Amino acid sequence: MAVLRDLTVDAAVPDTATFGEAVEALTRTDAAVVAIVDADRRVVGLLDERQLLRGLFPAYLGELKHTAFADDDVESIRERRVRAAAQPIRELMAEPVTVEADASLTHVAERFMHCALEGLAVVEGGRYKGVIDLDVFVRAIRDE
Repeated sequence: MAVLRDLTVDAAVPDTATFGEAVEALTRTDAAVVAIVDADRRVVGLLDERQLLRGLFPAYLGELKHTAFADDDVESIRERRVRAAAQPIRELMAEPVTVEADASLTHVAERFMHCALEGLAVVEGGRYKGVIDLDVFVRAIRDE
């Protein structure tokens, strides 16, 4: 089976980035998640498509259980996108979920099962090495 290091890709932005810059990094990569790293290359957060949606839509949307009654206000969505793009990524990122590069497959599976993200940050000695996507991990196990 491929080791965790072989399944990781590089997808990171500095913690000084804006939300717009992090979203751009997410769209430029095939990774499902982008790591947010500080100057010491420590992972301080993650951005995936759920955080992208949280940045582009009002926060209360996550509290609603049914929105079929709500019409789209295209102009307000556009305005929200412009405002969010300039926000510091630290305001919109998810808490970091990491796994050591030499972790067992069982531990990686457990980390995925206990988080709501589509990817994890892979670290070595606490420092960023890459990200691993849930679907890449599952395919590697399935294909073994």
